[in-house]
Amino acid sequence: MTKEDKMLLWLLLAAALLLIVSAALADPTPPTVNVPLAWNASVPPPTNAPVTNYTIYYWPQGGATNRVLVGTNLTCTVSNLLRGQTWFFVATATDTNSLESGYSNEVNTNAPTPPPPPTVLKVVIGP
Repeated sequence: MTKEDKMLLWLLLAAALLLIVSAALADPTPPTVNVPLAWNASVPPPTNAPVTNYTIYYWPQGGATNRVLVGTNLTCTVSNLLRGQTWFFVATATDTNSLESGYSNEVNTNAPTPPPPPTVLKVVIGP
């Protein structure tokens, strides 16, 4: 093997190592997911005060309840939910008298996990 062949082999090995390290450091799928939600407006009877705020309550199966105040918007995106869990959601409406409605219907989604990585990656050097 000539000096040039050895140098080329070392360069190829270094390049392969760099690719492997770069791939190992990259996180192609974030550990969290964002869930968009939408609902119909709450229409109070004419004698009631108008709705001034909607609240989204959400929780993972078996976990603590969180909430997001969304104003009078009829959509929102709940962010940073951990993958691999089932998340539950309900909405309420609050009027100008600070009276909060009962819960809407409950919906849920499973924040899927990515597939496992491939195994036995190797560098193949040959003709």
